[in-house]
Amino acid sequence: MQTQQQLLLVAGIVARMDLDGFLRAVNHAETVGPFLDATLYMQGSSRLGAIKRIATAAQQLQKVTAEVKEELADEVLPR
Repeated sequence: MQTQQQLLLVAGIVARMDLDGFLRAVNHAETVGPFLDATLYMQGSSRLGAIKRIATAAQQLQKVTAEVKEELADEVLPR
C-alpha cells in the first residue's frame, strides 16, 4: 500500500511539471552552451544529459498519468 501511495504522489507531482518548457530550456542550453562557455559546458554536459533523460522519461509518466486519469473518469462518470 505504501508503494501505491508513493506512486500516486510522484505521478501527481510530475503531472504538474512544465516538462516541455524545461526540455526547451535544456535544448537551448545544449545549443548555445558550447559557444558561451565551452569549458563550463564540457564540465556540466554529462549532468545535463542525465537530467534530460530523466525529464524525457517523466514526460512519458505525464502521458500515462493523463491516460489513466481519463480512464478512471470514464469508469466513475460514463460518457
